[in-house]
Parts: sequence; structure tokens; C-alpha cells
Amino acid sequence: MNKDFRSSAVKNAKMRLKTHDYKDLVKFRTLKPALGIVVLAGECLSADEISGYFDKVSAFTSDDELKAVGELIDENRYDSLNAEQRERYVLNVSAFYRALREEEKRRREAE
Repeated sequence: MNKDFRSSAVKNAKMRLKTHDYKDLVKFRTLKPALGIVVLAGECLSADEISGYFDKVSAFTSDDELKAVGELIDENRYDSLNAEQRERYVLNVSAFYRALREEEKRRREAE
């Protein structure tokens, strides 16, 4: 595990304990795929970012998965990566898209 990420996670947990601010944890629990830590291009996504991705996926009307994954890719982040990192980033976004799509289908069926 990345040392910077680990220290950041510990620091965030300590701040939550001190301030009793659990809004991010509540958001994480509302999205099943977000129960784990979601890391794209080496950055851990916040609950707001994951929620935003979920809203985007829910709004897609096309079944074209390639186009949908393309919509989720952050161009600035993508442009800053080398070729190998770009491949990994696209694969991670694709897996994240599938998890969000499954969660969206599960919610629709539950309604």
C-alpha cells in the first residue's frame, strides 16, 4: 500500500474522530461498490466523487459501455499519465463503471 495514501487515510480517520464528522462514511455506505476504497490513477476518491460518478452512470441512457467509460475518464488526469498508467487507469475506470452499473441495476430492481 502506498505510504502517502496510508498516512492520509490515518489522518482523515483521526480528524473524523475529533470532529465527529461522518458524512463521508454515510455516503460510502449508501453506495455498495464504495464500501471498499476506490482508487483511480493513484488517487483515493472521496464519497462526493463516488456519488458524482454514480449519478453520471445513472443518467446514461445508452448501453454503449465504451462510450460510458469514456465519459467517466477525467481528461486532465488521463493526460498526466504515461502509457502504462493510462492503460491501468482505463481498466480501473471500466471496472468501477461495471460496479456502479450493477449497483444501479440492483437499486432499480429493488424499487
